Amino acid sequence: MERYLNNTMDEKERASFEGQLKENPGLKKQLEEVQILIEGVETAALQGRMDDFHEALAQEGPEVKKQHNGFRKYTIAASIAVLIGLASFWILTSEQPNDRLFAKYFVPDPGLPTTMGTDANYAFYEAMVSYKRANYAVAIAQWSGLLEEKPANDTLNYFIGVAHLANSDAEKAMSYLNALSEQPNSVFADEAFYYLGLAHLKAGDLEAAKAYFNKSQTERAWAIMTELND
Repeated sequence: MERYLNNTMDEKERASFEGQLKENPGLKKQLEEVQILIEGVETAALQGRMDDFHEALAQEGPEVKKQHNGFRKYTIAASIAVLIGLASFWILTSEQPNDRLFAKYFVPDPGLPTTMGTDANYAFYEAMVSYKRANYAVAIAQWSGLLEEKPANDTLNYFIGVAHLANSDAEKAMSYLNALSEQPNSVFADEAFYYLGLAHLKAGDLEAAKAYFNKSQTERAWAIMTELND
């Protein structure tokens, strides 16, 4: 990361690293944290050199001090920059590990093919189009009307739950995804357990998150459990 920020990578390695940044939001966030840290350290080093300068200046006469009044303003500005930089770094690094893991592993389900073949399914697939466009609130509203007629429908409960999670509402996501926990034979069961784990992770309930990840047979669940157990 330091070599990337300092532009010391060759073109091939830089292209490879930038590809990883696009695919991994967690890595991108770590890069931003490293950049803040480096800037904070560099600014602190500058402040140290300015302190040495002022110590020498204190030994000079009043006329010389007057000439450097303008420079003193930059010292104050540098001090503020140090505080802001270090404060930003600590805010980012003090973020809960659960939040970082959620950001790294949460990707909304890609959805079903929107083949609007019959009038009976038109409303469902119309909502699916909204979902794929990340208009989650619209999709939820459209699917909720259908769910009133079929409250046990696993497809509707699954996609409404994922849409709520994509819309940053973990509690509501749980209420719909939990309906699938009672349908172990559903084609959405493993994915529902995975998203339930993420919902509990986002809500800060680590033990419940692990329990659901262990129930899921998806590779993503195994990957996040590996990180949680490290």
